[in-house]
Amino acid sequence: MGSFYNLDGVPIQSSSSHKDLGVTIESNLKFHQHIRSTVNKAGGISSNLLKSTVCRSADFMIALLISDIRPLTDFCSQLWNLGYLGDLRLVESVQRRWTKQVQGLYDVPYLERLRRLDLFSVKARMERYDLITCYKIFQGLSPVSPSDLFVMAPDARTRGHRFKIQVQFAATDVRKKFFSHRVVEPWNSLPSDVVEASSLPVFKTRLHRFMGDGLFHYID
Repeated sequence: MGSFYNLDGVPIQSSSSHKDLGVTIESNLKFHQHIRSTVNKAGGISSNLLKSTVCRSADFMIALLISDIRPLTDFCSQLWNLGYLGDLRLVESVQRRWTKQVQGLYDVPYLERLRRLDLFSVKARMERYDLITCYKIFQGLSPVSPSDLFVMAPDARTRGHRFKIQVQFAATDVRKKFFSHRVVEPWNSLPSDVVEASSLPVFKTRLHRFMGDGLFHYID
């Protein structure tokens, strides 16, 4: 590709994508390439695990999913999850294929498989990760402070919970999809007893109760 900038007289070559800390970001600030690569890796590992094991019990299969497959698909989702339906379907396909191999569930619809195995859909997990990250930021459990990302809502003390975030204008669709914007509405909609939980485990428990059946909803 052509060069647009120089450093000490040396042309700097432009690139359509760059990988940093395990995440590939494209020049248009999207992550389709990263997601395709991640899904391919997860699919390869899934195939190898299925070929090298014979046990298909639910406990065994879920343990493998959590320890060997999910860390790949979920890594740094707060950054790359821009909510594009095609991306979510692609990541969800990994879990779809894996749960289909659980003993007795091959012909069971995906939604029912999730409920029987008590697994959250990828869409719900991504939303959950966003909200957990937001809780950590407001509770001082993250190196990022609230002022680094958010502007507090002026009516935070009178409506809803005391950590409400002000909705900021975003000129581009990509900006709207980034974490600091997309998390605002779901975070503000949480009840005060969830947001003001005394600890992270308590927050997770109350968040699960609040999300309810939505934890199994997926992009079809």
